[in-house]
Amino acid sequence: MRVTEIYMTPELAAQMLSKNKGNRQLRKSMVQAYAADMIAGRWEYTHQAIAVDQHGNLVDGQHRLNAVIMAKWSGTMLLATYSNSEETLRLPVDRGLLRATYDVLQKPRKHVECASRILTYTIAKGRLPLYAVNNVLQMHETKIERICGLTKGNKRLVASATTLSALLLTAYAERSDDEVEQSLEQYQLFHEQHYDGMWPHVQAFNGYLIKGKGSSLSTTGGVAQQEMFMRVYMAFDINRKDFRISRIYNHDEIKREMIGRARAFIGSCVE
Repeated sequence: MRVTEIYMTPELAAQMLSKNKGNRQLRKSMVQAYAADMIAGRWEYTHQAIAVDQHGNLVDGQHRLNAVIMAKWSGTMLLATYSNSEETLRLPVDRGLLRATYDVLQKPRKHVECASRILTYTIAKGRLPLYAVNNVLQMHETKIERICGLTKGNKRLVASATTLSALLLTAYAERSDDEVEQSLEQYQLFHEQHYDGMWPHVQAFNGYLIKGKGSSLSTTGGVAQQEMFMRVYMAFDINRKDFRISRIYNHDEIKREMIGRARAFIGSCVE
């Protein structure tokens, strides 16, 4: 294998992609995230090379090359050229264990997942950039640490990252210190199943989970998680504490409300 520096351009990227055969399906969200970094000047020169075989067929790098074209970016990259086809067949490219976001950021998994979900279900579009998650973690580290510390377990739904991230938004965004404490106290009552002192809306939400559709609601699917995020956000919102029914009457209206509060809370973390 020979590794050299090349000056990548959109034209060269298109030329290399013309010999792109046998690679995995292109993930547009990944291309968009890479392109956004390139446009914003966040793309960095690293050891990871674009790879081709001895005939110029692309072995690794299709997402980066497509991003170069999308962003109309030019700059230095490494190019690894393998000397024979047998060598490329043995490559463990994209077969190993992927680095999770918390591995890269070197932050507690629960904290990273909480920051990720508040972005995912409010203002993020497409693939979530690492820098955005890191920005939220740095901006609200103390709050996230406190939210995640409310429970030591990881009960399904009750203490999931989706639930905790929705609680973070509804308890802290545009709220006074006293209002924050009231929302967090309600979560503690909910988590410990102490009904005395629960707001009517928290009781209604709890009943939804125990007796209604929520008793079998899975948080593995994106739609189900977004539904749970909205319900938790509403249940522990001090302005809705007297609601006696856990119901989302207008998803779009609640989504707009959450986006507005998220922008006020975390600013332009993904821009």
